[in-house]
Amino acid sequence: MRRQDPGLDRLPPRQRSPDLRAQPPRVNLHTAQGPATATPPGEPAPAGVRWGLLHPIPAKPKVVKGNFFLGTKATDRLPALMMQATERGPVLSVATGTAVMAAFGRGPGRVVVADLSQRNLAGVQDLLQLAKDSPDQAAWLASVQQRYGTDVSRHFKLSIKRAGDHASFERLKARVESGQIDFFHVDLADVNATRDMRAIAGEGFAAVYASNIEQYVGGHLDNTGAPAQQRQQRLDQYRTNLLGVMRPDGDLVRGSVMGRMTHHKGTAEVNAEWNPTAS
Repeated sequence: MRRQDPGLDRLPPRQRSPDLRAQPPRVNLHTAQGPATATPPGEPAPAGVRWGLLHPIPAKPKVVKGNFFLGTKATDRLPALMMQATERGPVLSVATGTAVMAAFGRGPGRVVVADLSQRNLAGVQDLLQLAKDSPDQAAWLASVQQRYGTDVSRHFKLSIKRAGDHASFERLKARVESGQIDFFHVDLADVNATRDMRAIAGEGFAAVYASNIEQYVGGHLDNTGAPAQQRQQRLDQYRTNLLGVMRPDGDLVRGSVMGRMTHHKGTAEVNAEWNPTAS
């Protein structure tokens, strides 16, 4: 599942200590414990694979920078919205720089990163590993610049500046070191995609950032030739999945067919305003 957000195709090799190079254990998402096992008869198949920070995702990392704004107002700044949401509960984001910025949030909420692209997941994981290994924010930005270039480091520097007091690098490091970040390699339009996220979400995610995946699920940008009925079914399941893991008062930020990010405040508003149609 591709995405319009700009990314880097050629990246220098990851510089990890030898003890982190081992292949990560694949986790059965139905139990979220231990190595993957065959699905018992009668049980639904696992929807994907889950990693933690200390188990490197086996893919070449790609950094997708993410978005600054939902609109023109200061209150529409996406990084700050995700950071503030951590004060109300856990947050869910696709694997872009927005997931990294969410981890700057001062609240106790976990950060869950879910994406169909292992490369994008690996990019977020690598940026967080760099934060873990950096003594302060300036050192982290310098490491990001050395690893991924000036354009990427400038993006995060500006994101942090725009977020103001909502951003805390110390909280980011604490969240990383205490294992409060989860990575799911999963198709958010799969019927089982969010089953195992619900245990993490508790009463629901306080904010969900879905980028412009909707445009691909519905065939608006990535028409693979699937029948319209099948695309609509996936689109309906995608909507159902996101609604199913949100708090009633949660924020949903998603891509719209016209290209602008759309911000819904609460599940009632989502139900009233979001009726996606496949192309």
